[in-house]
Amino acid sequence: MSTKAVKLAFSGVLCALSVTVLFLGSLFPLVEYAIPTLSGLCLIPIVIEIDRKYAFLAFAAASATGLIVVPRKEFALLFLLFLGYYPIVKSYVESKFRFIAEWALKLGLFNAGMIAAFFVSINLLSIPKEEFSIGGVYLPWLLLLAGNGAFIIYDLAITRVVMLYIKLLHPFFKRIF
Repeated sequence: MSTKAVKLAFSGVLCALSVTVLFLGSLFPLVEYAIPTLSGLCLIPIVIEIDRKYAFLAFAAASATGLIVVPRKEFALLFLLFLGYYPIVKSYVESKFRFIAEWALKLGLFNAGMIAAFFVSINLLSIPKEEFSIGGVYLPWLLLLAGNGAFIIYDLAITRVVMLYIKLLHPFFKRIF
C-alpha cells in the first residue's frame, strides 16, 4: 500500500471517529462542550503523524458530515466554528509566533469563534436567547468572559494531551509513517 493511501486511510478513520464522538454525544445533553472538544482532539494524531493539510481535510469532512448526521446541531456547530479546527491551528500558531502574539491570536480566534457560534445559534438554529441566561439574567458577555478562562485551561490541556500522545503513541505510529 502506498504512503499516500496509508495517510488517507489514517485520516479517514480519525475523521470517522470524530463524527462518531459528535453523534454519540447527542445522547448526553449535559456534555455540550466536552463532546465537540473530544471530537476535535481526535484530529491531533493527523497533525502529529502526517501534517496539517490532511488534518484540515479531515476536519472539513467531519464538519460537513457532522452537520448532516448529528442530531444536536449545537455540537456540530461548536465543532465547525472552533473546537474542531483549534488543535490544528494551535500547532501552527505555536510554531510560528512568540508567546504574546501566540496568545493574542489564540484568544482572538476563540472569541471570534464563540461570537460566531452565538449569532449562528440565535439566528440560524433558532435557539432561544434564554439559553444564554443565568437565573433569568441575560449574560452572553459574562459567559464569554468565563469562556476565556475555560479556553486557557483547554489550551493547556491540549498541550498535555499532545505531550502524552507523543510519549505513548507516537513511537508506534512513527514506524507506520
